[in-house]
Amino acid sequence: MANQFLDTVDSHFPKARKIYKLGNHDERLDHYLWMLAGQQPAMADIIQSLFHRFLESKHGLNLDARGWETVRDRQIVNLGRLPVLHGHEFPYTGDSVNPARTLFLKTVSNAIMGDRHRTSEHVERTLGDKVISCWSIGCLCGLHPYWCPINKWNHGFAIVEIDKVGSYQVTNVRVHNGKCFN
Repeated sequence: MANQFLDTVDSHFPKARKIYKLGNHDERLDHYLWMLAGQQPAMADIIQSLFHRFLESKHGLNLDARGWETVRDRQIVNLGRLPVLHGHEFPYTGDSVNPARTLFLKTVSNAIMGDRHRTSEHVERTLGDKVISCWSIGCLCGLHPYWCPINKWNHGFAIVEIDKVGSYQVTNVRVHNGKCFN
């Protein structure tokens, strides 16, 4: 399914910069492999290398051949001047009313994040007239997994357009019953 999704993205956006940012699920696999290796420090590089080779191989997601950039877990990537975070990369407690506002409070910076599985936006103007905007992106997974059947998740994705000087335009799209809304 992941390869089918990447195929669709590749076919619709053949010239776009595409980034695969590792998140908490990828980190879980890393931790599991680390545990299986007996937590041997000497094995850490081998484990990381094998995991990333799998992601990039034809048996995994084939990211290198597709031309996708891979960004390691817990590393910020910028789309132009917009920092992109995965929600597990900063301390977070509870289920906030507006995940984008929580992101704002944690970063006090323009930023966008995945992992909260909810589409939200928060905009504030500072005393100095600077506008700070934050977004959280909906998910593309099942909305009622066995481990969290009752939640406030929604399907969604974001499109970030970047100009030559790094300015950006975010279109945060919510998907409901197969239809896109922004």
